[in-house]
Amino acid sequence: MRRGESPVAAAEAAVRRVVAHYPHTMGAVVAANREGEFGAACSGMKNFTFCVSNQILGGPKLVTINCLEQETPDPNREKP
Repeated sequence: MRRGESPVAAAEAAVRRVVAHYPHTMGAVVAANREGEFGAACSGMKNFTFCVSNQILGGPKLVTINCLEQETPDPNREKP
């Protein structure tokens, strides 16, 4: 993870970078670190479900997250 970010922060940053270039994209990123921590972020859908397993969880577990809010472009807003 960049600059010691958590997996959630790293996944959100990655999705935000993609959305900055492709605003109408639909996708998700799942990130994990060596300690077994995990996180995910998504865009273009309401939520995202993925399966994860680590020593703490013991076995596979389904996790559902809410996706990042997509900003709707305001047609009346002036471009910088």
